[in-house]
Amino acid sequence: MPTKRNEKRSAVLLALLFSIIPAFPLERPWICDTYFYWYTWDYDKKLGNWLGGVYNTPLSGYYDSRTYKDNKRSLKQACEWGITHHFIDYWSPDWLGEGGVMREKILFKAAEDLRREGYDIWMSYYQDGWNFDTKYFSNNISQKRDTYLWLKLFSSSPVLAKLNGLPFKLIYSRNGFPQTTIDNEGFRSYLRSIYPSIDDLNKKWGTNFSSFDEINMNFNTTGHQRAFSIKYQYEIWKREWEKLDKLVQEEFTLPGMRVSFDVGYEPFMGFSYSLFAKTLGGPHSYGGIFGQPQEQDVQRFIQSIVAKKYNTVFFDHFKNYYTDWEIRIPGTCYPPEPLHFDRFWCSALLRYSEALLHLSWNEWWEGSNLEPCYEYGKKFCEKNLFWATLMWEIFPSLKNFGKDAKVALILNEWPLLSGEGNIQELYQTIKILRQLDIPFDLIPDDLLDEKILSRFKIVIAPSCGVGFGYNQDNEEILNILLRWLQSGNRKLIISGTPQIGAFWG
Repeated sequence: MPTKRNEKRSAVLLALLFSIIPAFPLERPWICDTYFYWYTWDYDKKLGNWLGGVYNTPLSGYYDSRTYKDNKRSLKQACEWGITHHFIDYWSPDWLGEGGVMREKILFKAAEDLRREGYDIWMSYYQDGWNFDTKYFSNNISQKRDTYLWLKLFSSSPVLAKLNGLPFKLIYSRNGFPQTTIDNEGFRSYLRSIYPSIDDLNKKWGTNFSSFDEINMNFNTTGHQRAFSIKYQYEIWKREWEKLDKLVQEEFTLPGMRVSFDVGYEPFMGFSYSLFAKTLGGPHSYGGIFGQPQEQDVQRFIQSIVAKKYNTVFFDHFKNYYTDWEIRIPGTCYPPEPLHFDRFWCSALLRYSEALLHLSWNEWWEGSNLEPCYEYGKKFCEKNLFWATLMWEIFPSLKNFGKDAKVALILNEWPLLSGEGNIQELYQTIKILRQLDIPFDLIPDDLLDEKILSRFKIVIAPSCGVGFGYNQDNEEILNILLRWLQSGNRKLIISGTPQIGAFWG
């Protein structure tokens, strides 16, 4: 007879097996919102906490977020206007609804019932409170924080949003960002695993250290020391997340979990687009709602394409308006502009984005709702349904960006890692290729090898005035490019770099 211990061991082994199954890219669009469930309303007294701070009045009238009926109606309405994924603005588990039931349970129940009725609906948390450890990731499970409760209650729900089969949620910047760790001894061991001797390191780095013991992690310097400090920091984050996944496997017999951090469109801490996507997943930006549709277009394009390369998800933002008379920046208002909403949608699709995030479906004291309201009617919902339908129709082309291209552009991240050179050269090259409508693929230098390059006839490699770094196997990018060039009828377009002179000299 199987014992409970054997059953648990088998479940853990099964979870470990799941964890080595390769990830797959998104198979469908994610058209997302933040869903608020803060409101109370007494239908008899016609009184609630909507009054005095909410700027846009729902066409359906004020409703009570504590009730199953009102949440189901609101979620159904969002489904019918093209929203597929809801990230509920979660603070703590003690917000109770009708019958003293946890409000999140009421929301999931409403979503599950809508799924049974045939609606395409997914749901998870947008963790707005502070209870997420951004340094020791495994504490979120070992200390039974909100993440533990989320998995315990909802990991088996058929509507829980998942990324590559892993439970998935958003983390707001209020919790903080992934925190760095200075570990000099670990850093030196990491360098010893790469370089046979200090002489070999000095030759590669152009330095004159007398021993590995002289080298510290330092993000504020430039050159190889900064670059390899950043690479090692990502190794630390990777190990921390592996600890978290192991606890998730042991506690819940799941292969692990994933989150998206609110870190914006620029490379996190100025470090790297690719290493962040590879290690921590694609980012999103809460603050992106305030910008113009075209702002940081190249950065968002890179985030979108890099997310595909690492089989994760990047959230491009879109908005209709934003009003905040008293909470965040008193007196701030971004009124609706002609075609503003359409431009957000169009620019996101031109960046081949596979997921979009609207700040809110419903009202929340900082007007940005997509939900139909007396002030703006249904026009933004109508626009959303039009663009969402288009996104579904063209999704294969979004997903397969660069698949048949014969031109490759190398995403040279050495300027970011080393803190030297000018990354704008790379950005301007991307702009020009897109403006000229030249089909190309964007290849992160981290992933670069001769096999990946073999399908291209032309490779464009902006040196950004500083040269090139290393791939994930610590092989020099320039050597890979030059070997590829010598293997047939190929063209390498490369901007001036001292490395080329040294090679041919």
